[in-house]
Amino acid sequence: MIKSLAMMLDSDGYQARLEEAAVYRATWSALYPIFFYNSVMFPGGVLSLHLFEPRYRHMMSRIVNTTQAFAYVPNFVNYQASNGDVALIAKLKDVSMLPDGRCFLEAVLSGRSVIEEHFVEDGTMGLHFCRVKPFHDNPIAPSDVATVAQMVRQARILADYFSDQIGSKTAVEQRFGVPPTDAEGYSLWLSALVPLRDSEKLLLLRSQDTKARLERCLHALGAYVSRRNNPNSIVNATRSTVASALRGVMQVLMRTGEPNDSASEESQRDRANEEADDNSSGSSSEDGVDGDDGGGGGGGDVPQSESQVEDST
Repeated sequence: MIKSLAMMLDSDGYQARLEEAAVYRATWSALYPIFFYNSVMFPGGVLSLHLFEPRYRHMMSRIVNTTQAFAYVPNFVNYQASNGDVALIAKLKDVSMLPDGRCFLEAVLSGRSVIEEHFVEDGTMGLHFCRVKPFHDNPIAPSDVATVAQMVRQARILADYFSDQIGSKTAVEQRFGVPPTDAEGYSLWLSALVPLRDSEKLLLLRSQDTKARLERCLHALGAYVSRRNNPNSIVNATRSTVASALRGVMQVLMRTGEPNDSASEESQRDRANEEADDNSSGSSSEDGVDGDDGGGGGGGDVPQSESQVEDST
């Protein structure tokens, strides 16, 4: 009724107000409860949790019939949010609520967001909330477009081969999602797959440089394939394709130099530590048990770290 009257009295003015409201709404930051955990995941990943900590029971009671989403924030220090932290929005896929308030859930992680504001709401038993806005890579320089496209093509070949080595493409996609077709999305998907420490994966998650992220992933993936496999042991049909991709990777890295992500210095320290430890295999994931002390962030049925094998190059 009110809408009809407004349209009748001043249709142009009413339409202008609608457009202004749409522009204003676009500037709003989305508000989400935060789930902290000491493991790095990436967009497309599937998160399975058993929640029994009081604050996360409260979180589920709020979102299960409303937004059906929360912010997944990797944190290895104090399980506190900071402005500028990168979050992944977890969208509920399947939920089983138990009579005592515990729940089992499966969620799919969507695109990256950056935290603009955070707080703990009174009466929520310590549940953190945050306002976020979308977070994307910077545009690829025109001079780098062809190089990035070539890197993605080579990465797909090596990633397929690597997937077969650690399981199967189907199993990998069930865990990390279907590989995106765009360069930014694919570089993030590849970051979840490649054998790197969580500390380095966190830097890749926070990076806004698609090319640098691909360089680091290709370096790790190429090193793994070269180190783990004697070319003569690879079936003939696969050997030439993989060898060609490896040559292409080396050519790209020689042209671009050492990976130039902002994580470079810490990445080098991590790799040096791995060499010193002589620990080129195994998972670095934590136990993953949801506890009232805030440690671990919550969730007994959290997938292990994405690192199937740590990079020791």
